[in-house]
Amino acid sequence: MGTGNGLYSRAAGAMVTLAALVGFPYTAPRLQRFRLLTPLPEGTALFTPGRAAAAASAEAPVGETRLVIETNDQADLRQPEVVAIPAAAREALPAVMEDKPPRSIEDPSGHALDPFFAALYAVERKDPGAIARITYYGDSIVASDFVTATLRRRLQKRFGDAGHGFMLMANPWPG
Repeated sequence: MGTGNGLYSRAAGAMVTLAALVGFPYTAPRLQRFRLLTPLPEGTALFTPGRAAAAASAEAPVGETRLVIETNDQADLRQPEVVAIPAAAREALPAVMEDKPPRSIEDPSGHALDPFFAALYAVERKDPGAIARITYYGDSIVASDFVTATLRRRLQKRFGDAGHGFMLMANPWPG
């Protein structure tokens, strides 16, 4: 493709190819199931403004709304208001029943992170063989690498890069 005219650019070629692929199922009735641009069947609506507005005005206070179909309206998805813990579970896991966690997450001595900071200080001094590795456990916020990327860049800028970088323990999504 040439470079002089915008109609012959790669983007224009990609758009023409996309249009051809979307339009191809409309050339034969047997390909109907592959059609992307078909209207919804009669009576099907993704949003019904009158119905939602009526439900919202009838039950919701000012500034709030009520979904047309809420989870509470569906018996198979409804959750109990109070969860009763069986006696066997209470005996097997007594720490769950306490008002406080079984182990404090606070360090009363204030020195629990001293070895970590000592390792970082050794790396900053460029001591021979000094490496400080950090393991960061989490869920979706770690999988998206928003927080970890910022932390990693800042720490690597100050303390250097020991090699491994960011590694997921497993695929966060099936795809």
